[in-house]
Amino acid sequence: MRAAVDKDAPLPPPPTPEEGEELYYFGVAQRIVPLLFRCVERYAAEEQRPSWKLLYKWNRLCQLTRQRNARFNEAAVELTQFFKQNGFQSCILKGQGNALMYEDPSLRSPGDIDIWIDGKMDEIVRFTRQHDPNAEVSWYDVKMSYFSNIKTEIHFWPCYIHNPLHYRRLKHYIKEHAHEQFQHFVPMGENGGQVCVPTDSFNRIMQMAHIQTHFFTEGIGLRQIIDYYYLLRRGFTPEERDADVATFRRLGMTRFAAGIMFILHKFLGLREDFLLLPPDKAIGRLILNEVLTGGNFGIMYKKKHGGTALGRFFEGTGRILKFARIFPSETLSRPLIRIYHYLWKLTKNR
Repeated sequence: MRAAVDKDAPLPPPPTPEEGEELYYFGVAQRIVPLLFRCVERYAAEEQRPSWKLLYKWNRLCQLTRQRNARFNEAAVELTQFFKQNGFQSCILKGQGNALMYEDPSLRSPGDIDIWIDGKMDEIVRFTRQHDPNAEVSWYDVKMSYFSNIKTEIHFWPCYIHNPLHYRRLKHYIKEHAHEQFQHFVPMGENGGQVCVPTDSFNRIMQMAHIQTHFFTEGIGLRQIIDYYYLLRRGFTPEERDADVATFRRLGMTRFAAGIMFILHKFLGLREDFLLLPPDKAIGRLILNEVLTGGNFGIMYKKKHGGTALGRFFEGTGRILKFARIFPSETLSRPLIRIYHYLWKLTKNR
């Protein structure tokens, strides 16, 4: 993994044919195949590489990823222009914005387009349903069918936390820094387009909240942690580090963030001067075990209870209860918040 995320990191011993197969399917589960392939390509001798059959499959997936990234970049620009023409400011979250931080942006596997819109919830819902009457509304986003082959999520809020008190504080932080996010333009795509993406300082808080929230829902994968690796590698001042740590503390994320620092440092090789706070080995190993077991957004978890809403509720709740002693706030808040949101959707008829 270190050689995959850092082109200057030393190569490990070449994998055996069996290990090459395992590495490929591990990459599929974690949605990081192109990054791993970049590492495999660095082996000079032909006999050090996996079989030609596997290399062909690996290379084909990498080329498809490059093509999808090009399409996603243009789609992000198009979506930004669409909302701008209709009077809405927007900011591209995660995904294509994160890819810009990679050594090779075309190697990050895209999933969907998340776009944060500056406006009131009812106003945004009414507008999106004018263009997609079947848009699915939740309390924090709208899943809108704007493109035929790219999933699009329209966010009222860029992230959330299960604990009500911490979420209230997070919303205050977001409101305080929202204006600069909607003014932070960067070039995207090959046709001279521009989009807004979060600033690094905002991203360090927002994406940690995003990772933590997914950890306590369906699960997270290495792709999200690698995103954070590249974010921290961009650097920050001592004053920014102190401010981030203070914000983590206010939002109840300090212990979880310390666990992520352990993974970034020990597993991915991030230098100590790029860490926001001292790593926590015990929590880091716990998080890493879940990441490796569950895969990208928990796709490797076997027990699905038939896929029903009630089954997913009990499966997800049962999975996270084992974290109650270490993370009591998020663990105990999640089932209650899910029930609240279910009732909210019923009362709002959405």
